[in-house]
Amino acid sequence: MSSTCKKAKRLSALQQQLTDNISSDNLETALRTLGELQSLQPGRWQQDTRLAEAVTRLLQQAEQLLQQGRIEPAGETLAKIPATLQTDAVKKVWQQQQQQQRLAESLRLKSPFSGAVAKATQVALAKFLGQPEELTNSLGMKFRPIPAGTWKKMTITKPYWLGIHQLTQGQWQQLMGTAPWKGKSYTIEGSDVAAAYISWDDAAAFCQKLSEKEGRRYRLPTEAEWEWACRAGTTTQYSFGDDERSLGEYAWWGGFENGNCRKQQYAHRVGQKKANPFGLFDVHGNVWEWCSDWHGDVNPMDTETIDPQGPAAGSFRVLRGGSWHGGPLDLRSSNRRNHAPGNRSHNIGCRVLCECG
Repeated sequence: MSSTCKKAKRLSALQQQLTDNISSDNLETALRTLGELQSLQPGRWQQDTRLAEAVTRLLQQAEQLLQQGRIEPAGETLAKIPATLQTDAVKKVWQQQQQQQRLAESLRLKSPFSGAVAKATQVALAKFLGQPEELTNSLGMKFRPIPAGTWKKMTITKPYWLGIHQLTQGQWQQLMGTAPWKGKSYTIEGSDVAAAYISWDDAAAFCQKLSEKEGRRYRLPTEAEWEWACRAGTTTQYSFGDDERSLGEYAWWGGFENGNCRKQQYAHRVGQKKANPFGLFDVHGNVWEWCSDWHGDVNPMDTETIDPQGPAAGSFRVLRGGSWHGGPLDLRSSNRRNHAPGNRSHNIGCRVLCECG
């Protein structure tokens, strides 16, 4: 068979593949086919309406991802367009993606950093994400953006929104319609009181239901995400320094204040104390906060790892932050505790994370 006949046969086969791929909405394969057709017959397929349709749809996907601040998926979408089909419009979006990538890199922090840097980076990150500095959902839960960054050898690569406050009784009741704390000891009731008697299983169910309601992914933070947000650039025992005598300004906790034993033995209203440099309240004290991880022997913040998720399996889930019942050692930024995921207690609640994009 002559080379001309072979080429004609190949062209015919590719045209049929193109028709099949377009009809089945397989854009990536369709573009590869168009790329080969373009190499066999330069110029002809550049004007094919099917090419314009496929490229336009992928460009729209990439632009939408960029608007959401999802830079890596945008790049992956653009990479599906073969080099032979890189139009001026494609190249323009590539440039936008690269610019946003550089901007995103500039918003990654490395500990230690000051409170002023923490605040300024949050403002810039919210603008980059096209969102207000404080995000509020349908339950009235408020979230602040937490930049990605590095602590010692551990790196968190993606920013996230974290609840300004611990989950409250009012928010729980709005969504779940129950009151696990009702009639229990060591508790008071109020819409803005931190919800206690919440197990890890309860918290995970809340996040799942909220995700379905809002159309965004809500979850518990990983242990590393929790401590990174709690520390907010600090390297001290607490997010405000090393002096435990200042705990009363930032936390509800057990022990003594001004020489007197504390009498308020229950979870308190959220947001009554001072916030940490990221604008988060009660990261020390009030109620212990569940993290998503199974408990391991090593704090993931002290390991050389990227986006640590904790052990693949286990018997206990991680708790962080201390509570109104605990002492100064419990409330340290690095302190870790664990309980069975079904455990409920008067001093255990949670804080919710909302993923970006």
